[in-house]
Amino acid sequence: MATTQLQAGAAVESTIAASKADVARYLKSGDNLIVELTSGETISISGFYQPTDSGAAHRLMFADGSFSGVEGVAPDEDENAVAGIGAGMGSDQIAAGLAGLAALGFATLGSNSDADTPRRMGLTEQMGLTEQM
Repeated sequence: MATTQLQAGAAVESTIAASKADVARYLKSGDNLIVELTSGETISISGFYQPTDSGAAHRLMFADGSFSGVEGVAPDEDENAVAGIGAGMGSDQIAAGLAGLAALGFATLGSNSDADTPRRMGLTEQMGLTEQM
């Protein structure tokens, strides 16, 4: 499929001729942002992850003027950040999330059970009823 080449340049906003519904995913390749479209086409924006002349981060905009949620890296941000989930999170926020997940895992492992293997509960037990014999 076709690839459209764009240059981020001096402006903060980099606009692509696409809508949110057209985007399959975003990728970071060096200092470039790659936008893969659902049609199979790609848009490559060179220098997107380099700051503008004023030091601001680039922002990806859709054709209708709406913000995509993807920003380049400003000089005081982590230069290893990637587009997509977690792009706006700091390392301490990510660490806190991972610590929470680890605590949840330990709580699950440490739960009190009578057997070493999981046991399937019957319907009456799930409902809090006792079977009468």
